Amino acid sequence: MTNSTLFTLENLQKSLFPLREQLIEHEVYNSIKEEQHSPMASQMLKELCGEETSKWKEAEKAAHISLNARTTLWDRVVAEINLNNRL
Repeated sequence: MTNSTLFTLENLQKSLFPLREQLIEHEVYNSIKEEQHSPMASQMLKELCGEETSKWKEAEKAAHISLNARTTLWDRVVAEINLNNRL
């Protein structure tokens, strides 16, 4: 591949995926954050729920609600991006 071909492919990628770099940066940030926050979150859950089964079930339900909301959010973001790309 020549430099001019590569340059054209880079421009094509940027035009097709204008948020690609920001999404990559976001994923890197999230993976770093996860490494730091997961142990703290686990400790917090252990302290809050202790040995009470009902509290663990409540925490699990809250986690499911949160994950479903996050999925809905990102589905809507993708739909909006797709809609804007069609215009």
